[in-house]
Amino acid sequence: MNQLSPLRPAQSGVFLTSRATPALRKIAKRSQCAWLDVTLSGARDKAGFLAACARDLKFPVHFGGNWDAFADSINDMSWIAGECFVVAFDGVEPFARTAPDEWATALEILRSAADAWRARNRTFFVLLDYAPRAAAVERFPEPPLA
Repeated sequence: MNQLSPLRPAQSGVFLTSRATPALRKIAKRSQCAWLDVTLSGARDKAGFLAACARDLKFPVHFGGNWDAFADSINDMSWIAGECFVVAFDGVEPFARTAPDEWATALEILRSAADAWRARNRTFFVLLDYAPRAAAVERFPEPPLA
């Protein structure tokens, strides 16, 4: 088995999950990254998406439940231990299909967050289990970050 490289800030971004996900989980652990799973099952609108994120990412109690508060929280993450972050979203499709405009806003915020973390020389990955073609989300590279 080849040596897997640690996660680096320059690699930060938003990706579709792939067969590389189990290897990425191992790399994240070795890189002292916090692996955060967000389950969107049942989320069909903005409120459901934000509630799932607040619950699974353990946003502070003062989280405002709006897009600005989501952007602020996803760009902070100071309440979570780790040198870097991998946020894996599961169950994206129902939300993306029933609320495409809201999904586009969420995706824009996640991409901006990845850019901001990269600019601060911090690693931040978002993994999605679904993205409409129009979203132009690339698949996580295979083989994984060799």
